[in-house]
Amino acid sequence: MLDGVRLMEIMGNDELKHINYAVSPEEYSWKRCAGGLRKVIQICIMDTIPGIRGLENAVEDNNLTVLNHDSHRLKGALMYLGCNKLIDELLYLEHVKTIDEAKPKLEPVMLLASALEQECKYILGELS
Repeated sequence: MLDGVRLMEIMGNDELKHINYAVSPEEYSWKRCAGGLRKVIQICIMDTIPGIRGLENAVEDNNLTVLNHDSHRLKGALMYLGCNKLIDELLYLEHVKTIDEAKPKLEPVMLLASALEQECKYILGELS
């Protein structure tokens, strides 16, 4: 737990002046952390999950360029959440040379994306 002195060292005096002193420095620190985590999870739900689902469209449209590019882009976003299995699957899709090569990996990716979405919604509910 942070005391007021340690919090001033981390934040600086200027930022500390704006704290609502109705809450303890520890509670304020937690609220800042939870707010940042909430934003990361909201981005995942609103952008990353739909992006993963968009990979199905790339396969259906036989668009290898979009599949490779979007797989690469989505990997970076998922690193913030530590979704290593999903990242591994996307790494594979990023480097496939044919759509037929990608098709067997698509179902596991969609299952992992659904599980991630459910987990994100649960965590978001807990943070609210």
